[in-house]
Amino acid sequence: RLGYDQVLDQWLDLIADYERAGAPGSERALRMVSLLIAAAIEAEDFQTARTWLARLIADPPSELNERDVEELEAMMREYDAGLAPAGCARTGSA
Repeated sequence: RLGYDQVLDQWLDLIADYERAGAPGSERALRMVSLLIAAAIEAEDFQTARTWLARLIADPPSELNERDVEELEAMMREYDAGLAPAGCARTGSA
């Protein structure tokens, strides 16, 4: 059975391969990154979640509307304030 770190590494490789294949802003890439963020939050790996949130905010795919980006920015503000996102356990790893 694979641990979180092994699965995370494989998932990151999969996203990198997909982006190299020329589809970084596609709907499928957005779903992959969204799942990565959700899994990182579930595992309380808030640094990984924050890194990928920042990436989505910096270069939002066309599938994200203004409201979606605002929600991502609100999550980032929570991280920057030292809090886990709403609904998650608070940790000191922000």
